[in-house]
Amino acid sequence: MEPDPLDWMRRPGTGRYARPERERRFLVSADPPSRLGERHIEDRYVTGTTLRLRHVRVGEQSVYKLTQKVRVRDWEDPAEVSLTNMYLSAEEHALLCGLPSRLVIKTRSVCPAETHDVVLDEFHGHLDGLRLAEVEVRDLGEHVSLPAWLGAEVTHDDRFSGGRLATATEREVIDLLRWTSGFRSTASLRLRPVRLDDLLLGGGRQPAAGEAVVVGHLDPEPRGQRHLLAQVLHLELGEPQPVQVAV
Repeated sequence: MEPDPLDWMRRPGTGRYARPERERRFLVSADPPSRLGERHIEDRYVTGTTLRLRHVRVGEQSVYKLTQKVRVRDWEDPAEVSLTNMYLSAEEHALLCGLPSRLVIKTRSVCPAETHDVVLDEFHGHLDGLRLAEVEVRDLGEHVSLPAWLGAEVTHDDRFSGGRLATATEREVIDLLRWTSGFRSTASLRLRPVRLDDLLLGGGRQPAAGEAVVVGHLDPEPRGQRHLLAQVLHLELGEPQPVQVAV
């Protein structure tokens, strides 16, 4: 259907230049076997807005962008956004850098995988030590063959969105790095089945003080029964205990 030429009203995240962006985000549990196209990125998240000012540098070459990201599904869910990009000159970028903003610095590279390329981000500055991987998909439910070096999925965890990372306090960054370190070697730990209502309503294995329950994905069983994979993480000790919850 052709757009109505008299319909001039637009909201942020709409219009002919906006496009959907859907990304699955993961922690990184090991070094990838190969990486390509390394580039240095400086992102400035403009305070009080949905705008991001980006400077991408490879050697002596630079690209400057102004991006608006508007969340589509839920304001608290960073997995799906409406994205609008505008490329800038160096002078325009320098002028906009005068706006109040918070800075995120990272090195980005591309890691080829079986079905999708994986983008690896290694953070610097106040986020030094954090590594995240992203896979862009057409649909959040589509099949993705995940390489073994990826850790826990944090797609819907707003703490790992760029805007939240930009504004994280020193205490929040320390807690986040401690939290992520607990998921680096969970594959060798044994799952123990418990009932969902036992976990949440008072019976069976209960999270103790200093623990958090992190909900993962649903796994189909051969008999048709599904299990919700959750992590009960000892925040102080950094020792994860995976829990398999029947639903």
